[in-house]
Order: sequence, then structure tokens, then C-alpha cells
Amino acid sequence: MTPEDRDAYLKIYLAEYESLSTRLTYWLTLQYVPYSIAAAALGYFVQAWRPSASPSTSLGASPALAWSSLLILQLLMWAVLQSTHEVFTYVVYFKECLKPKIRRLLPRAGGSFLDFEPFLNELRRRWFLRFEQTCGLFLVVAGGMAVSLWLAISSTPPPRLCRWSTIGWAISNLYVLFILCGKSWDILRLQKRAKAADPPEVWADDSNA
Repeated sequence: MTPEDRDAYLKIYLAEYESLSTRLTYWLTLQYVPYSIAAAALGYFVQAWRPSASPSTSLGASPALAWSSLLILQLLMWAVLQSTHEVFTYVVYFKECLKPKIRRLLPRAGGSFLDFEPFLNELRRRWFLRFEQTCGLFLVVAGGMAVSLWLAISSTPPPRLCRWSTIGWAISNLYVLFILCGKSWDILRLQKRAKAADPPEVWADDSNA
């Protein structure tokens, strides 16, 4: 490969990196939108679950309100997981596809690059950051889902599990929960690939040799 060809390929790869980095920035920005929606939804549900004189429930929550709270909470979590999945997809692509292509066009003396993920993993070795990353949001969401499910079941008049409305809400929530489990599992796989060691380095010097 001539130096002119190498420079041309390098410009193409760098342009691809800049384009994907821009899209990644959009996804990182969108990650904060569900948190704002969750805060607004929390204020609404607090007002909707005010104590009531209704004999059916002391919280004043109807079955539909409780089931919809559970569904909305899961939908917000779905949005968070989707943006997280997109972010790690870009990270893995940079590491496994784009970085080796660029490395083959550079001399070994130039040193390593795109090493932010190893640097970030080193920073997250502290127990608190590991706990926050793995369990921080999960415990809050799981607790909210448990409370919403308890309210949904307890506020439904008997026979609780034999009503068409209960079956419909349960199927809707179980479907979203199935998506959440699959998306979470795939994110864990992407995180593992992002944290793994780089493949054997191949530089332009090695190709010429």
C-alpha cells in the first residue's frame, strides 16, 4: 500500500469515527430524557395516590392506575436500556472494528490510542462506583415495580386474577418485562466485550515487514 493510499484510508476511517461519535453524543444526551419524564411521572403518581375515603383502598389508587404505573416504569426503563445498548454498541464497534483498521495504517512508534475504555474501567474499580453501575438504578426500578405490582393486585377487587382487565394489564407488563430482560442481557454481553483486552496489535510496520 502506497503512502497516498494509506492517507486516503486513514481520512475515511477518521471521518467515520467523527460521524459515529456525533451520533453517540445524541444517544448520550437522550439518556437523560427518561429521568426527567420519570420525575414528572413520580409527581403525578404521588398526587394520584393521595389518601382517599374510598373503602376499596386507603391509598386512593385504582387498579388501572396501579397497573399503568408499573407499565410506565417499565417503559421508562426500556428507554434507558435502549440508549445504553446503543452507546455500548458504538464502543464495541470502535474497539473491535475501527481501531484495528486505523492501527494497521499507523507506525508502531505512534503509540496506542482510543484507550478511554481501559482508563474508565480502571477508575471504576472502586466499590462504590461498581455498585452504582451494577445495582444503583436496578434496585430503584425493582423496588418501584414491586410496589406497583403489590398495589395493582391489592387494589383489584376479588376475584383478582380472573378479570379480563387484570389479564390484559398482566400480559402487557410481562411483554415489556421480557424485552427488558433480553435487552439487559445483551447489554451485559456488550459491556463484557468493551472491558475485554484488545486483540493482538497489528501496525503498519508489521505489515511492511
